[in-house]
Amino acid sequence: MSKKIYIDASGGQTYGSKFHIRSFVKYFTEVNDKDKLTVFVKQDYLNIKHDNLKVIVVSAIKFKVLRILFSTIILPLICLFRRVDTIYYPFDVGSFMPINTKIILGIKNPNFILPSYLVTLKYSGIHKFVSKTSSFFSNTLLFPSQTALNEISKHLYNVSNKKFIYHGLDFGDWINSKKAQKLTKNKYIFFCSNMYKFKNIEVLISAISHINHNSEEKMDLILCGDFVDDSYKLKIFSMVDKFNIRNRVIFLSKLSRSTIVNLYQNSELIVIPTKFETFGHMYLESLYSRRPVVVAETIIANEIVKNSVLYFKPDDYMQLSNIIIEKEYLKNHSKRMKRGIDIVEKFSIKRECEELYNLVLDY
Repeated sequence: MSKKIYIDASGGQTYGSKFHIRSFVKYFTEVNDKDKLTVFVKQDYLNIKHDNLKVIVVSAIKFKVLRILFSTIILPLICLFRRVDTIYYPFDVGSFMPINTKIILGIKNPNFILPSYLVTLKYSGIHKFVSKTSSFFSNTLLFPSQTALNEISKHLYNVSNKKFIYHGLDFGDWINSKKAQKLTKNKYIFFCSNMYKFKNIEVLISAISHINHNSEEKMDLILCGDFVDDSYKLKIFSMVDKFNIRNRVIFLSKLSRSTIVNLYQNSELIVIPTKFETFGHMYLESLYSRRPVVVAETIIANEIVKNSVLYFKPDDYMQLSNIIIEKEYLKNHSKRMKRGIDIVEKFSIKRECEELYNLVLDY
């Protein structure tokens, strides 16, 4: 007898979230001709056709309150009446009621466990309540790393089955990419990520100011991504104006993948200043770029990139500046780069999809 599998992808907004769902759905349809998969989305970005796949667009869930209501109450009731075997909630919000359906709740966002001064989401308390309540009715809590499992699970209900499955990436669009003309004539530091407060952009602004005021070789800073919070954006732009470095800091967003790849590959070095991550695709992208990588030392960074990068203390812009001014990032770069490529090869999207598939289908 075939199984009915539901995925609530209504909360996926970022490139990484959509990539995660699209990759798993593609894998599922390639290896499974028997079971029926239904995916709920805000808009159909999957572009996958299969006899056993149904994609349902629920346009009303673009409003956060309706999205929470849909995920916590409406969808569980649908599962109850349709006798769904398994529902996978990838994005922190799950059922608020007990149903005869296996519930896998994915926990990815760290906002509700961060110190208050690093929280970007306006309603982190509500986020914590929703995630904690959802965990009470879940059979499995799924995290993207051991760090996420250790740090976040203790704030949720003590579900007996806790697992982590590392994210993976497909670098097929990198292999044939050719270096395009640089956006700036100067050497530049690159960082690519949506910008929450815990991304710690302040240390980059302070460092690039110090470098350009104290070094003969001038450098630019390119920041690629959207600011999630307007007040944080205002703070960063105010720092740029205060240090009088507007001609040295370039903000970019909504770029094509090929443009982002070229920005990685043309950079002098990549700096990841973030103070907390549950995983972080940017770590893998940075290693795969084969450029020097300097990273704020955190538990998650040590778990993912290990000894393939140079580390600095997250709040120490002087340490970061000295690494760059004295070109420490170039010393032993080839050895670190080889270690980095070996690490990236372990984080394949195929491996991630296989492990998630086995969990969803109880294999």
